[in-house]
Amino acid sequence: MKTWKPWLIMALALTLIMGLASCKKTEEKEEATTTNVETSEKQNTEVSEETATKLKDDFDIIKEDAKAVSTDLYKFVEENKAKLNEGQVDLMMEDILASAKKDALALNELIQREDVAKAIAEVKDGVRITKEHLEKISDNKIKEELLAKYQDTLVILQGGEGSLVGAVDYSKLLAVDSMGHEWKDYLTILSQNQEKPALVDASLAIPFKELGERLANIEKYLSSYGKTQRSQELSKDFENMLRTYLKGIDNTPIAEAGKLKEEVKEAYEASAANDKTIVGQTISRYLEVLKAKNFVIDDEVLKGADRLLENALNLMKKTK
Repeated sequence: MKTWKPWLIMALALTLIMGLASCKKTEEKEEATTTNVETSEKQNTEVSEETATKLKDDFDIIKEDAKAVSTDLYKFVEENKAKLNEGQVDLMMEDILASAKKDALALNELIQREDVAKAIAEVKDGVRITKEHLEKISDNKIKEELLAKYQDTLVILQGGEGSLVGAVDYSKLLAVDSMGHEWKDYLTILSQNQEKPALVDASLAIPFKELGERLANIEKYLSSYGKTQRSQELSKDFENMLRTYLKGIDNTPIAEAGKLKEEVKEAYEASAANDKTIVGQTISRYLEVLKAKNFVIDDEVLKGADRLLENALNLMKKTK
């Protein structure tokens, strides 16, 4: 039998003790590191909250300045978007849009003046009036007045029904990439209709198929985001557009020689294919009515369209 010498036993014991001590130091170091990280995260959170409060205060100062315009608020958000979270940007968008609407109102009041309207008419050559158009106005006083109301704001001058109107430039607002999905979807809908209006001078200015697609997009927005001030606004657009889709409009009827136009029929079939939407279900039922009448459009069919419209609007209210 092999005998262990006392000095060997002591060496092994010493090695074991040193190993245990090393492990303990490693554990203590890890605990210290974890504590430092937690402390650092807490400090960062506190700084972030302080920064957010400071940014909000700075934004409010600009908002309450009587001389401030919508672009001032817009620039503030763009310059500080890296420090703002999505929720903060969304709240600020409310104020930016309100300011832009105020700027549009001021511009509309100005262009109602006879001398201003005459000056614009002399340089107008299309639906939209740009800064370049305004700079061509010969009357320097009127030119300066218009540029002051126009170039430093989020508004545009565009053709309305037989007139020129100042409106919020939704495409510029849409350029704020730090906003939430709800705002993006809302502004996308408004920007699309501004760039290419659905209804102009009691006429449908886009194909019926595109009108059906826009209705589907508005329905998706309304069903996704529930009751907001913005959803109430789009609900009115939805109603007007669906009425036009079902019955046509003064200068764009759905019938030709008493029968449903082929273009409209194809649009209806495309909408009905999406039978999980209220628009799709409504149009599907309408097609059944139309088929039974051999696609003849008469008073009975149009009264049926009114009932379908009312039913669709009631269903939309229940989905919010």
